[in-house]
Amino acid sequence: MADDVKDFRVGDRVAADALELCGYCYYCRRGKDLLCENMNGHGVFNLDGGFAEYASYAKGRLFKINNISDLDATLLEPAACAMQGIERIAPKPGSHALLIGCGPTGLMMAQFLFCFLIIKSQASLTCLRRKHSGVSHLTVAALEGSRMDVAKDLDVANVYVPLSRDEMIATPQWAQIKKENPKGFDIGSYVFLKWRTVGVNTKVVIEASGNSKVLENAIQYVRRGGKLLCYGVYSPSACVTWSPAQIFSNDITIFSSFSEADKFPSTIDYFESGQIKTKGIVNKIFKLEQWGEAIESIRNKSAIKAIIAFD
Repeated sequence: MADDVKDFRVGDRVAADALELCGYCYYCRRGKDLLCENMNGHGVFNLDGGFAEYASYAKGRLFKINNISDLDATLLEPAACAMQGIERIAPKPGSHALLIGCGPTGLMMAQFLFCFLIIKSQASLTCLRRKHSGVSHLTVAALEGSRMDVAKDLDVANVYVPLSRDEMIATPQWAQIKKENPKGFDIGSYVFLKWRTVGVNTKVVIEASGNSKVLENAIQYVRRGGKLLCYGVYSPSACVTWSPAQIFSNDITIFSSFSEADKFPSTIDYFESGQIKTKGIVNKIFKLEQWGEAIESIRNKSAIKAIIAFD
């Protein structure tokens, strides 16, 4: 630890924001940190990450954690990305939401859609209350199996719609969703998000499956005047086809949400307060020598979130 670091001590438990930004390029100087032309990342680009024996971080990228287990701390980064998406969505009171897909980030986002933390201090007493921050009704549509089971166990939604892996698009479930929501939804997110505001009771659609065909179809569930936010990582070769006339005549805005910017502090606050439920999201734990099995569990989709635990 460098001599000029005053806020940390050896032995402190910390979470690290993996992104390293230059601070001096065209975009950084204009407050557009996530567009940094010299962006680097620990374990992603050219900097050592979690698989290295040691990794060096700037003090500004580290955040102390206290009432968060090591297991839950592994979810802070995907949760911070979800928080970034929530900020882009900005659901209004009474919004209805459709979340398509419920991986780790989707499960975080589902809870952020509902959560609003109020802290009122009286002497030594701190009172926490949970309120709706915007979404009053959430429907989760996701592949049947472990992820949907965890979503139900965590009680993240009002309605759950199981989907078949072989038929992600043309299913009776989609027809039922359309029938029950003839005007569509207002926001979509995760792998892709769409947002729109119509009157007071806006609705939200969150596409979180990572399937480009589902993304392509999701625009059919956006209400007129909505916004479409591409939020996720697709193959560079993946393409979607949307009707320019549909986008124009329905006044749909398409934009994106990439990674996260300065969301670690607020995300940690939510975890520290106990507002976010995590049981079952990390469903695969491996030792270091089992790293091959850990990667395979992600490839074969048996893992919702896999981690390697060091002794």
